[in-house]
Amino acid sequence: MSGRFRAALGRWPLVASLVCAACSSPARPTALGPSSTHDPSVVRFYSDRVNSWREFRLGGGLNVVVANASLPREAAWRFGAGRDGKLAAIVHEAWGQTSTYEEYAEVTLDPARAVYSCPDVATHYRLVEMNINSPCPMRAPGTATGILALEMAMDEMAEQLGLDPIEFRLHNDADRDEDKDLPWSSKELRACYAMGAERFGWSHRSPVPGRNRKGSWLVGHGMATAFYPSHRAPASAQAVLYANGSAVVRTAASDMGPGTYTAMTQIAADALGLPIERVHFELGDTDMPKAPVHGGSITLASVGNAVAAACQAVRRKLTERAGEDGDPTALMRRLGLEKMEAEGQAAPGDETKTYSSSAFGAVFVEVAVGRRDVADGREPRAREQS
Repeated sequence: MSGRFRAALGRWPLVASLVCAACSSPARPTALGPSSTHDPSVVRFYSDRVNSWREFRLGGGLNVVVANASLPREAAWRFGAGRDGKLAAIVHEAWGQTSTYEEYAEVTLDPARAVYSCPDVATHYRLVEMNINSPCPMRAPGTATGILALEMAMDEMAEQLGLDPIEFRLHNDADRDEDKDLPWSSKELRACYAMGAERFGWSHRSPVPGRNRKGSWLVGHGMATAFYPSHRAPASAQAVLYANGSAVVRTAASDMGPGTYTAMTQIAADALGLPIERVHFELGDTDMPKAPVHGGSITLASVGNAVAAACQAVRRKLTERAGEDGDPTALMRRLGLEKMEAEGQAAPGDETKTYSSSAFGAVFVEVAVGRRDVADGREPRAREQS
């Protein structure tokens, strides 16, 4: 903790880290207790002297180092393509705000270099220093804004060429990561295009903008490629088998909503060969085996592999002890064991040097636009397929 904070907080000794109150709410307390405000200029801490939570309102110079946000970015694109529908050149320029005391940049330019095959790609990222707080990652930072701009430009180019948007993308599908010059670990984007188009009824759409109407509503259909890098980080987990046929699996991961509890329970049950209702998954305690930060869509690939490794390790340990493989509950009872435990680890290996990994998908959507005063009173239901 900086001397400025210590001086400002004065006599109260701290036994917990500072937390921005804007990250929690009275209904959803953080690990540091309930919050009474959403004001980002208020930090909360626990005082062991008075055995209660205290709030401290930051003034002037202190507030600037607490509140962060995802700030506006601007992008400019230039595309070149032949009449055969093959891309010839891509230029993607991005401007992002940053603070005067540190640089903050995002991976906005990555999709332009990796999603489509193109012989000439130029990307430029420029930072603009401003008297603001330093930005921070906020939900799919960089990649989401980069792929949005790329897909908008791809649609405009497809229209200029008179090509179906899916056809144009298929013409320029990259069978390897041309930016890293590595093959993809796996890629089923073409299958995503075909499946999405079939389910959505893409072949029945009118390719001419402004032609499709439902009553007074103007209806349009669109599609886009989904892309996000597949990262992994070292992780570990512990699995404990009990003689009553249950198991507890734990790791110091977190779950802020994407379903970590559910996914890890399913992985553990499958690896242990137990009914899912007999597996209890625990997380959120730093005394548990180490897990990476909950961000960048890495939890399932990282922690999931560690959970599987821990469960396989305890099964292997039990099998070696019993001299045979079989039902875990029966083996433990035969051996007279109350419980058996093991830990497992998982980490990226040499495959990261020989393959490039990313997640691909296709999104299809129907949008209706109309003026309420001239519409027929019924709002058509928008459709989405991904």
